[in-house]
Amino acid sequence: VRHFKGVLVISELTHCDGITLRKEYLSEDRIQSVEEHHRYPIERPTASDFGLWRTALFTVFSTTSTLYRPLGKYLRHPPLPHEWLYSSSNDLLFRRSSAPSSSVAICVKSPSAS
Repeated sequence: VRHFKGVLVISELTHCDGITLRKEYLSEDRIQSVEEHHRYPIERPTASDFGLWRTALFTVFSTTSTLYRPLGKYLRHPPLPHEWLYSSSNDLLFRRSSAPSSSVAICVKSPSAS
């Protein structure tokens, strides 16, 4: 199922908060972007394979779909390039671009939420 879903590392299973499981990894559907960066062997998981996959997920994720311990800082560069980056110091979300003049910054909190 890991190849079918295109999972290389556990951080790919979580939302950007580094703790919450992305729901698409619980379904039996293939994730569309799997072949974008890596080629995996063809896998046709059975219902029991998906059952085992969900059992494995819930050994590291709680029943509320959160990791028992949040992910830490990266020890190495991630295997896939990240298009979006978050700056906690100024609470902005940045979209990485090859041309610096076309980078995008998005305010994460509304100004009235402070």
